[in-house]
Amino acid sequence: MRFLSLVLAITLVPLAARSQAQQAFSLVVLPDTQNYVNSATNAPIFTAQTQWIRTHIESGNDRNIGFVSHVGDVVNTATNSIEWTRAVESMDVLRAKSGFVVPHGILPGNHDYQSTGNKQTGAATFAASFGPAAYVGAPWYGGAEASGTNSYQVFSAGGREYLHLALEWQPTANVPVRDPSPIEWAQGVIAAHPDLPVILSTHEYLDEDPPGRSGAGNTLFDELVRTNDQIFLVLCGHYHSGNQFNSGEYHQVSLNNFGKPVVEMLQDFQDYTAGGNGWLRLVEIDEAGDAINVETYSPWLDQYQTETIEQVGGFASQFTIAIDFATRFEFVAPPEPPAEIYDETVFAQGLNGYVGTEDKEIRSSGGDAANGDETSISVDGDDGSPGLQPNHGLVRFDGIIGEGPGLLAPNSEVEEALLVLNVIDPGSGLRVYGMTTTWDEATTWAALGGNGATPGVECDAAPLFTIGADNSSANVPTGTLTIDVTALVQAWVNGERPNHGIALIPFTNGTNGVDISTSESTAPPKLVIRSLKRGLILADFRQDVDGYAGVEDTQIRQAEPTTTQGDAASFSIDADDPNGTGNANHVLMRFAELNVATDAVVRATLFLTGSDTGAGGSLYRMLIAWDENATWAADFGGDGVQANGVEAMATADALVVGTTGEVAIDVTAAVRSQLEAGQNSIDWVFLPAGNDGWDIASSEAAESLRPRLQIVVEAEAPCIGDFDQSGAVDGADLAVLLGAWGTNDSIVDLNADRTVDGADLAILLGAWGACSPG
Repeated sequence: MRFLSLVLAITLVPLAARSQAQQAFSLVVLPDTQNYVNSATNAPIFTAQTQWIRTHIESGNDRNIGFVSHVGDVVNTATNSIEWTRAVESMDVLRAKSGFVVPHGILPGNHDYQSTGNKQTGAATFAASFGPAAYVGAPWYGGAEASGTNSYQVFSAGGREYLHLALEWQPTANVPVRDPSPIEWAQGVIAAHPDLPVILSTHEYLDEDPPGRSGAGNTLFDELVRTNDQIFLVLCGHYHSGNQFNSGEYHQVSLNNFGKPVVEMLQDFQDYTAGGNGWLRLVEIDEAGDAINVETYSPWLDQYQTETIEQVGGFASQFTIAIDFATRFEFVAPPEPPAEIYDETVFAQGLNGYVGTEDKEIRSSGGDAANGDETSISVDGDDGSPGLQPNHGLVRFDGIIGEGPGLLAPNSEVEEALLVLNVIDPGSGLRVYGMTTTWDEATTWAALGGNGATPGVECDAAPLFTIGADNSSANVPTGTLTIDVTALVQAWVNGERPNHGIALIPFTNGTNGVDISTSESTAPPKLVIRSLKRGLILADFRQDVDGYAGVEDTQIRQAEPTTTQGDAASFSIDADDPNGTGNANHVLMRFAELNVATDAVVRATLFLTGSDTGAGGSLYRMLIAWDENATWAADFGGDGVQANGVEAMATADALVVGTTGEVAIDVTAAVRSQLEAGQNSIDWVFLPAGNDGWDIASSEAAESLRPRLQIVVEAEAPCIGDFDQSGAVDGADLAVLLGAWGTNDSIVDLNADRTVDGADLAILLGAWGACSPG
């Protein structure tokens, strides 16, 4: 999946002025309580925690407790009603039965689903106990998404309003499926509160063994945290190894896409005596003191844990993180998404009037002359007759290319084409081939040379797609089967080969047939195509591809100040290379000879390929000359490139967090500005965002890995009826139209009614003698 960095021009969202009497406040984190409520002996410990909070608030609130977050695993077994009763009694100390003592959020962990760790089973009991119905009348409770497992709260503390998001265990896994998904819902809540700092609580995010984000945590960071500058604090539970300095404790500070710190904190004490011994986290937000101060305290024991960062590093129980809140809370607004350049077109029998699907099963055992109207196809290596007598499936979508609405324009750029089939009976497997021979719904096995669709004869020699295995097992499950046929559809659109559809062929010994719905069924095959919008032209600039040779790139290294790097296959954007030296690497990149329309840029994207994750960097336009022989010592004053308005622009065009694979960076504004200024090239420098280097492929790397600049521009409007593109509608064009009379020639069918007739002649004559833009 491409990771899209959307930051172009940075827009700062001002917050309300800081209160003159800015006061620190405390946030209490209640970690996993499952081992309290699953024991009658331990259950009072949970209540002792909430009672301690309430007592402090009602007796002067010397800690200025402003919010409480429960990070999930409320219970141990979601089907045990006694555990829920105990949990509700403990939380009721803070909520409705006590008049909502303090704003708080609570979320489901993996143990809070009806079947532990199985999100598909839902968290109905959690939602009934702690969903929106339980918070009616709470002025700080903002609402919940449809399932009741994700909620938000808006509370005031320390002279400022905050937004708190309580997100379910693994919110990026939209199971059960909801629309909007939990992440889309959360993004909408953040967007509706653009000036509020955001605290995000979820169950699984950080691990302690090994320390760092879990897989689910990384996904959440990528999909929500890193792209929303308002999120400054992430709280979680879940992980408890029992073999680190302090089981269930770890914290780290990460940088988001805007180069701002995000404090991430794990707390889960369930491995301790009595299910956790009452340990909770006290997180003090001291805006006036520019610090987040953290303590670990047990009301049950009336004790503090004392391990410090100096003693145990990120596993500390008490620590302070310095934060420049004035800068941190000056948020970078989420950028507008880049212009959409693709249309999605879906062809399926009966959808929007489309009736062009042909499909059928051809059988080696015969009886397949009149089966084109059956509702299913069986792709089978042996249909049950004596010996191996296979069945093949054929599918074609006719009439999909043309100039009319709802059709694919000839020679258009196909970004993706997917064949979507409905499997109604599982089977061994199948292979998908592009057909090279004409056929219709009366075609038989015998008519195709007596061997059905033979690879290399009636269809391509190599398959487009393979699923399953050559055996009798049910390797292909029921449900949706999606097949990538982009290359085949692009060839049809370019006119490189006729559209004869595709063949579905079983393995030789695949004797368990895969049954698929046909166009006569209620779930017909679909061809889903994303293609470049009409009126747009896409240009790709990549070194030594299609004759383009305008890329120059190099790396200047402080550690090797006199060494040129222009022929290296990869570069590292790094502020500390080698590790511990503090020596930086800067990467320079130029795309020259950008011969595109200067006033019609719709979208420009820089694609880079990362070979590892890292802090990434900021992309600045260069202002002075350089070439691939540049070095740290000899150029740029001997101290690398400075984003000072002299060597490079002072404002970044984009901020990028390093990740593996292809990374897409929106540079539309930068490219548009350069071209409109009369420059047909653009130079950038990548300056590092931190000490964790990000390695990227250079123009010397393998072709598919090289940097690529993609520019999409508006094309000049076509001329209606000027079939020979002579600049005028005349007798030559009339001859073309008359030559296609009565056919469904999509180029000449000007009104796209699938027939060249008098209506098209009228349109042509109306444009006679002039080139009329469409």
